[in-house]
Formats: sequence, structure tokens, C-alpha cells
Amino acid sequence: MAASKNYYEVLGVAKTADLQEIKRAYKKLARQYHPDLNPNNKDAEAKFKEISEAYAVLSDTTKRAQYDRFGSGNFGNDFERAWGQSKTQGGGFDPNKMGDFGFDLGDIFGDILMGGAFGSSRSGRNRSRGAPPQDAEMELPLSFLESIEGAKKSLKVGSSLIDVKIPKGVETGSKIRVAGQGQNGGDLFLIIRVQSHAFFKRQGLNVELSLPISLKEAIAGASVAVPTVSGAVDLKVPAGASSGMKLKLKGKGLEDSKSKERGDQIVTLQVVLPKFSDSDRKKVLDALSSIPEDPSVRSSLSL
Repeated sequence: MAASKNYYEVLGVAKTADLQEIKRAYKKLARQYHPDLNPNNKDAEAKFKEISEAYAVLSDTTKRAQYDRFGSGNFGNDFERAWGQSKTQGGGFDPNKMGDFGFDLGDIFGDILMGGAFGSSRSGRNRSRGAPPQDAEMELPLSFLESIEGAKKSLKVGSSLIDVKIPKGVETGSKIRVAGQGQNGGDLFLIIRVQSHAFFKRQGLNVELSLPISLKEAIAGASVAVPTVSGAVDLKVPAGASSGMKLKLKGKGLEDSKSKERGDQIVTLQVVLPKFSDSDRKKVLDALSSIPEDPSVRSSLSL
């Protein structure tokens, strides 16, 4: 016999949690692990099934009472059978076929997203009842450069693929409205989530970059090739530069899609010391010994 599952731990709620707390916990996890937001991710699908099974039991008064008294028992087998029956040819899930298990996916996903078979099946059922149009939301991941340059994305909504144009300069939390692609003819709102970049960071319309330079370049000055979102440019590093010095590449930031105003790229210098041999280190220290110490080097730390 399989070990009893702790459905409360699966959803991250206390045993005393009421129905609203259980629904909130499930919705939060469903947004994270939903298969439409994690295509071809078996781990996410398995986690989504696990939290859905837990919700199916804990949201039903009778089943929850049975679970609290006897444990998960055959709930997992019943859910697995209902889940399998709900699979459609396109690989989605049909909420109508989960009803015997007391689990109405549409009630949960109607306000989360309209993607895959969830959108198609639920939308059709509501339309037959004459339900009013409802807006829906769907999270859309973008790479950093896609958010800067704009992009064209093909999304599966219901049984159709739609092309969506993402404007330049969007950021995490931006909303893109797609008219008529929500529930029963409502609108679909795409919530943008921008992925982090290896070395670029965004600050409003400005782009920030930390630039490593050698000790020789810092002392003597140099012209250094620097990547920007619009291609590499040469940056003049002044002689005597130190770590933390900020230099500006004007107009090399992001473009505002409405005003066409363009930000700057702010480059923060980071002096990287060479790997000295013992003999070279002694030569450098001997050369520096004739240079007086700067007493103000840590003045900013004075109390």
C-alpha cells in the first residue's frame, strides 16, 4: 500500500485552513506549475498533478473529512483515473470529465489563464450557458533582449495559435491586451516576466553594465570595446580610473515606445588585479613605495 500523502503540506497550508485559504494556496502554485506555462517540463506537470490532487480533496467537505480521518487512501488512484480520462488528443485536460471527482478546474483557471484545452473546454461550456465575457490573464516569459527590442510570439489559446506583437521596452509586470481571446469573448491580458541577463541590468530607460578593466588600463587609460543593447561601441577609460567609477554612454539605453526618448548605458568600472608572481609582486611594491599613500582613501567610512 502506498504511503499516505500529506495534502496540507503539498499546498503549504495549515490543517486548520479554511476553503478560501486552500483556494488561494492552490491558485498561487497553479500559476507556477501549470503545464501551459511550463511546456515539456515533466517535473512541473508532476507537481501540478500533485497540487491538483491535494486541492481536489481538501476543497470538498466530505472528502476532506474522510482524508482527515483515514488519510489519502485511494484518493490518489481515483484522481489519477479521472486525470487520465480528462486527457484530450491535444494533450490538455477537459474539466468536464473531472466532475465525478468533485474537481472543477474551470472554477480555478477561469481567472488565471486561457490556454490549451482548459480555455477551449471551459469557454465552450460557459458559452452554452450564456455566461458573460470574462477577461483572463496569462504569464509570458521574455528574454532580456526580447523585452528591449520587441518580439513576435505565437501562443496557443484554446484550439488556435495566435500571433502577438510585443512592443519595445516592456518590463516585468507590463500587461499586453489581446482583444477577444479571453473567456467567452473577453480579453486576454499577457503579464510580462523578463528573464535576467548575464551582464545587462535595467534601471528605467537606462541599462547598467559592470565592466572589468586591467590594472594597466586603469593606470594608463585605454579605449575598450563595450557591449550595448544595440551593438558594441568603444569606451574611453580615463587614466587613473578606479573601481566604482561610472561612465555614461549617451543614448545607448532603451527606447520608450511612446515618446521615443532613449536612455543611456551606465558603465561601472571594475579594476581586476593581475596574477603576480612573487618576483613581479616585489617589483610592483618597490615601484609603489616611492608614491605617498593617500590619507583620504577611506575617508567615506569616518564616523
